Amino acid sequence: MNELNNKKICWSFPSSNFSGLNGSNNPGSEHFKDDIVLSLAREICQNSLDARKDKNEPVIVEFKSFELDRNIFPGFEEFYDVILKQIEFARENYKNDDSTLNFYLNAKRILDNDKIYCLRISDFNTTGLTGSNNPISSNWMNLVKNVGVSDKSSTSGGSFGIGKFASFAFSKLYTVFYNTISVDGLMASQGVAKLSSYKKDDGDITLGVGYYGLEEKLDRIPYTFDLDPSFKRKELGTDIFILGFDNHNEQWKDKIIAAIIDNFMLSIIDNKLIVKIDGNRDISKENLKDIFLEKYEKNKNLYNEYTKNYFEILLTSNYECHKFYYSMFQENDAELTLAVDTNMKNRVAIIRNNGMKIFDKSNLPKIAFYSGILQLKGEVINSFFRKMENPQHDGWSVNRHTDEKEADKRQRELFEFIRKSIRELVETTSPESVDAEGVGEFLPDDMDIGTNEEATNESITDKIEKELEVKEINSIINKSDISYEEKNGITNSNDGLEINDGEDNVIIGGDNHNDENGGSGSITNGTTTEEGINNVIKEQLINSAKYRCFYSNGIYNFIFKTTETLNDVKLHIEISGEQTNKKTNILFAKRDKKPFNKSLKFEKNIIYLGNINPGENNKIIFKLDEKEEWSLEVKMYADKK
Repeated sequence: MNELNNKKICWSFPSSNFSGLNGSNNPGSEHFKDDIVLSLAREICQNSLDARKDKNEPVIVEFKSFELDRNIFPGFEEFYDVILKQIEFARENYKNDDSTLNFYLNAKRILDNDKIYCLRISDFNTTGLTGSNNPISSNWMNLVKNVGVSDKSSTSGGSFGIGKFASFAFSKLYTVFYNTISVDGLMASQGVAKLSSYKKDDGDITLGVGYYGLEEKLDRIPYTFDLDPSFKRKELGTDIFILGFDNHNEQWKDKIIAAIIDNFMLSIIDNKLIVKIDGNRDISKENLKDIFLEKYEKNKNLYNEYTKNYFEILLTSNYECHKFYYSMFQENDAELTLAVDTNMKNRVAIIRNNGMKIFDKSNLPKIAFYSGILQLKGEVINSFFRKMENPQHDGWSVNRHTDEKEADKRQRELFEFIRKSIRELVETTSPESVDAEGVGEFLPDDMDIGTNEEATNESITDKIEKELEVKEINSIINKSDISYEEKNGITNSNDGLEINDGEDNVIIGGDNHNDENGGSGSITNGTTTEEGINNVIKEQLINSAKYRCFYSNGIYNFIFKTTETLNDVKLHIEISGEQTNKKTNILFAKRDKKPFNKSLKFEKNIIYLGNINPGENNKIIFKLDEKEEWSLEVKMYADKK
């Protein structure tokens, strides 16, 4: 407990006035716990970019771990006493759930150490948190005290006022200290602990949240803390000190680097952002390429699976990139960059004007292998689509917009621009690749959810009532030709293929996977020659079969019948590309025929079916060694009797 001009400085935990308990599962922090590092990196850098002071210079954000001597921990004895009371309260009142008790027991173990691990996050070339002397509404109050309040400009990133909870989710004490020197000439610091309710010595039940600062009006302290021994704030900007940060796992640095590159690659390339991470090289425009190649090769799993494609478009000359522009509210306020290559994964990154990625757009035409980057460039378009963002800022929902009908219209308009540009690019670069029957079909707009798949699962299992009958079995199967099942049932056929709704249950498991010997499945109704694949070219390509194909949860259901008897039938399955097809590997294959299913022999991209009788309905279930759903080209080879 300290004093400032006869004003007491201490920890204060306001009374709830018996209005009810607040538990340890803070709803604000829970928003960000699915991926704490990702959430922290996104929220911090977004807020710093919003507060950029000199638009000609980059914002600098620094993540630095340090050890805090508990003797320097502001109000340590008071805080320690609160943790002891929390333990006592949890033991008395939470009989069936020990999560709250365990949290405070762990907090006590942390505080019992002489040193407490902490993380300092500082920004530079920002305005700082202005209005720290305003007790109602200001940038300072909105970050430190207010809940669900945001008064940012229409083009700023944060708009929900809950992004600050990401820092608390990163703390094993749920405790954060703030520092700022702002452009309005003010300095301020304050500690905030978002704990649960407990009983004080006088019998009062607290709200749970506590503040370290002036006891009077729970006010901030009008100077800055020096919690990190190696750092003292001297210039404009803000510091966030996360107490109880677990840095025993050194991979936290690589995780933050990955999160920064995944989400702010364009900000860095445009020299809007430089990030320093605990002794690593600065992530800047000059060395982003080297850092990414080095870190990505060491641990690809830390990165979004589409980031490599975006990196290749933005920072290499490996591919010819094509620019497309669209004017929605202002001239050329949407800019799309596309590149085509068989290594690309058919995603387009949706990026704000400040260079931060919102999500990866899927449900796009599968007529080629490509990747792209769509940047919202104008102020009006950024303001409009910001109103559709979720609290994590990684997805859009038209329901969040104040004008839902207009939002739906504009989102469809934007996504159709992307599709149209893809079609135009493919037709221009390889016109012969789009002449095949059915290739020009695309997914309907009602499949467009516009969310980050990792965060909100942009569903690909919505049922599509579109079916295509193709008599030439060696034609391309487009994603739009594949009917999606809501469960395991298949829609009734109207072309003579008799399929019962709901009777086809696919179970993936066992040992039905591919291996060096061509999988563990057995040959049914026929044999194959020792020449294996090489023998295929001596057989006839069959063009007389009728087929339909369904896709559900990673499983392809291929249904066909022929008008003639075929021996030693083989299906060749390839992913269709705009110029050349891509080989794939089959993970398992079964013949689905009641009352029993039979495993089929498969090798690489070939399934061996044995003999097929005329007029017989045949259903083959198979899975590919690909995460995505692709346009397929299927060729059937066989001997004819």
